[in-house]
Order: sequence, then C-alpha cells, then structure tokens
Amino acid sequence: MIINNYLPATKLQTFVQSCKRKLAKKDTFIIECTEKGLIKFFNAFENAKEKFSLTMKLFPPQSRSRGFEASVFQTCLLGELQKVFPEKWKFWKHKRFVISSDGYSFLFKKLNTKGIPMNIRTDANQSIINQMQTQLFDPTDYENPIVFFGWEKSKSGDLINPHFVYIDEEKIKWRLRKDELTSLNAPTILTPNKTGRLLPKVKEQSKRKKAI
Repeated sequence: MIINNYLPATKLQTFVQSCKRKLAKKDTFIIECTEKGLIKFFNAFENAKEKFSLTMKLFPPQSRSRGFEASVFQTCLLGELQKVFPEKWKFWKHKRFVISSDGYSFLFKKLNTKGIPMNIRTDANQSIINQMQTQLFDPTDYENPIVFFGWEKSKSGDLINPHFVYIDEEKIKWRLRKDELTSLNAPTILTPNKTGRLLPKVKEQSKRKKAI
C-alpha cells in the first residue's frame, strides 16, 4: 500500500485506521523469519530471566512496590533484545518497545490465563488485537502484521511458557513455541564414513518428491 505523502493529516489518520494489516500465516511466518532468527527471541528471554533473578535478590519482597517485578523483567528483556537486534528495535508512541524484522512487528507482553496480552482496554490496544493500522506506528510499518512474544507467570511466580502468539479479530489465530522449531528437534542417525567409523548425521525431515 502506498500512502500519499500529500494527504492531509486528519484524512491520513482516518484512512490508515480503516485498513487491515497483512495476514500472518504460521508456516509463512516461520519461513520468512527463519528458525535461526526466531530462536534468538527465546534465548533473549532466558538471558533476561537470569538477569531478572539476580536483580530481584537486591530487593527484599517487603520493599517492592506494585508492578515492580513486571517492570524489572520487562527492562531486562528489552536490554537483551536490544543486544540481539541492535538495528531493528525502536520505541513507538507511548514508549511501546517494538522490533521490526522480516516484515513483522513484534511486541512483548505478559499473557493472561487465556493467552491474551495483558493490556488495559483502549482504542489503540483494540486496534492491535484486530490487526488494524493505527497512528501508533511508523508509516513504513503500517502493513506489518503484529506478532506478540509473550510469557506466563506460574502460581509460584516463575516466568514460563514463552511463545509467539498472533491475534486477529480479538482471537488467538495461532501460537508458536520453541519446541515446534524442527531444527531443534531433528533426530540423528549414525552413518559410516570412509574409515568405517560411525558419525552422527541429521536425518532429513522430508524426502524430495520424484520428478514426474
């Protein structure tokens, strides 16, 4: 979609907010972002958890204000993501941290018991979970599908189950967890080399189709 640079601001806002973003399909998402690229998000999450644990030891529970833990972890996660994606992160309006990569815009949020990002219900947030274009975003990102990288908090307080989640029409369309990435789960078989020694070899995930 090409936006007329000379369109008045009020008309541009109305035009943008009436448009849907591109549809994100799970299999296409994995191919375009690559498994190697997606794994970086999970690694950043684990590193952030370690930093978060060390930081929280400096503050006894009775000295923590409301929302302190969530704020500290979010800060730890943002710091790790900025290291991994130094040229791809930015802050949108209202200090929303986002990574724009491979044609997708990634937001980061703790998820509720239904797997939905925990947000106060606002027009902007409703636009996000309906994949509508809003003035929160840069013009170059208007069409990018928004994909959340979220996590849950267990009853014991542990941060668990990190995964990608794509939401449209206020419903979860698909999720992607780390164990679904096939490159991490490729089985190995032992094959003899020229010396007769057995060497590990990654088993092919699928066979090539014979040409007709």
